[in-house]
Amino acid sequence: MNSVKRQSLLDHPLVVFLSLVLAAVFVVSAINAYIQKRRVSSEYTALLDTKQKREREVQDLERRLSDLNSSEGIEREARATMNLKKPGEEVIVIVDDNNKEKKEIPAQASVWERIKQWLGFAGK
Repeated sequence: MNSVKRQSLLDHPLVVFLSLVLAAVFVVSAINAYIQKRRVSSEYTALLDTKQKREREVQDLERRLSDLNSSEGIEREARATMNLKKPGEEVIVIVDDNNKEKKEIPAQASVWERIKQWLGFAGK
């Protein structure tokens, strides 16, 4: 009896090596696709959050605009920003004492004196 040995493909080292390389390529590409999907998903979520924030800002601005288009809104804004008053009213301005006013630097002061005063080292 002649026994013919049949060789399996797994007996060839080159075939095994190429199969492993091919499997590794598939695994790496699957991992890269998963990572890219996660990145795109997080960017999409961030964009949705930004979109919702902008929509809220637009609604707030539209609400403020409609308020300013009314006569009461115009009067309120004019009183607040331009200190306008009705006849017989007085405007009172409250100044915060915590904010120190800057001292005027005399024009004839030397450069060194100006630098010292600007840095806060100069006395009265």
